[in-house]
Amino acid sequence: MGGDEFAAFIPAPDSEWVEDKAKELSNALRVTCTEGGKSWEMSASIGVSIAPIDGNDFDTLYQKADAALYQTKQRGKNGYTIA
Repeated sequence: MGGDEFAAFIPAPDSEWVEDKAKELSNALRVTCTEGGKSWEMSASIGVSIAPIDGNDFDTLYQKADAALYQTKQRGKNGYTIA
C-alpha cells in the first residue's frame, strides 16, 4: 500500500451496512484542522471491496478496493466508492 493508505478488514452483515459505515467514516474524517492561527480542511478518499462478491483473496480484494479508491479521487476526493 502507498504511503498514506491503509486497509481494514471487518465482518459486514450486508451491503447496506457497508454503505452506512463508508459514509460514516467519510464524514468522520472530514474535519477542519487549526494550528498556529492557520486552518486547513482534511478529508479522505475511500475505496471499498467486499468479500466474497469482489473476490476471496487479498490481492483481488485490494485491486478492487484500489480501483474504487481512484474512482473516488476522480470525482474530486472526499468520499467513498464501493467496488
